[in-house]
Amino acid sequence: MKTLALTLLLSVTCFSNYAQVAPARYDTVLQRLGREFSEDTLTAGLSIGIHYKGDTWFYNFGKGNPTQSSIYEIGSITKTFAGLVLAHAVSESKVALDDDIRKYMKGNFPNLMYNGEPIRLVNLANTSSCLPDNLLTGPDMGFTRDNFFTALAGIKPDTIPGTKTHHSNTAAMLLSLILENIYKEPIDMLIQRYVLDPLQMTNTSFGSAATPMQMMTGYNAAGKAVPYLTATLMKGTGSMRSNSTDMVKYLSYLQKQETQETRMVLTPTVTVDASTNKVREPVSMDLVNDRVYALSLNWLQYHPGKNQLRIWTDGGTAGFRSYIVMYPEKQLSFIFLSNRTGEKVLDKLYNIGLRISQLVPTE
Repeated sequence: MKTLALTLLLSVTCFSNYAQVAPARYDTVLQRLGREFSEDTLTAGLSIGIHYKGDTWFYNFGKGNPTQSSIYEIGSITKTFAGLVLAHAVSESKVALDDDIRKYMKGNFPNLMYNGEPIRLVNLANTSSCLPDNLLTGPDMGFTRDNFFTALAGIKPDTIPGTKTHHSNTAAMLLSLILENIYKEPIDMLIQRYVLDPLQMTNTSFGSAATPMQMMTGYNAAGKAVPYLTATLMKGTGSMRSNSTDMVKYLSYLQKQETQETRMVLTPTVTVDASTNKVREPVSMDLVNDRVYALSLNWLQYHPGKNQLRIWTDGGTAGFRSYIVMYPEKQLSFIFLSNRTGEKVLDKLYNIGLRISQLVPTE
């Protein structure tokens, strides 16, 4: 009987100071939504980590018998870790967010400006650099450092940096390489030192030929198993791997906002008109405004209604889809990890988070 893939394989682990389970009003909905997710032929496995005030809950569903120790590729969520390294560079007075990026690059790059306006460090982290998404077809997985800079010398922003936003792996790779130049250390070692070690995220690593024992198999949108992402230049861009246990530690750290760096990465740096996607004058995200969204250092923010502020980003690789979201007014945050890629999977993850957030009151 082919029941395994369609049967809910639910594992719930909870820990807090008092080892309580999720309240029934949340647990019932989570189990129903998880069952719906796992029974859909477009999906595979799913691990969810939830941090609510002082409590943490884990749910696991679907194909592959996932647990809170199961490891997934997290794709572009990796960029938020590089954003924290940038925040440390600012707090250590090594850089300023408004610095011309060429100040920290070897060689001459007169092309990296538009009408006299240079690309600044903040533009690399808030998707407003106006650099292309990828320098070559695909996510630049075959690039060496030298090849990257050779290709970079042949392009230029298509408008004034900071005036429009769009996803750019090129900008994220360049930020990682600039941070390496500043610190004289590889980006993975910087992330390890500034984030993973302090938070004891011992099961979080970077794409390599070595496969962790708990690594989930990744599937493309058609359901075919695909190779893992191992590109060296994507260690600060998209090739990190983690599990829900570690990612909840990360969420708790960000949600507490106890350090200068966590506050910096979540402070909006550019505001965008939601209807036109054009950059506009900055507005406070503390105020309800469904006509704009904002970007900070590799995070997006939207405040469409009272107690509905959300801060999020997502990640996708050839075989995995992930979504991380915080609701600061409710002291609630989620990490969703799935081992099948595709926009339809992301939509399902988004809807699970939204549905549960709507049940949580604001005190």
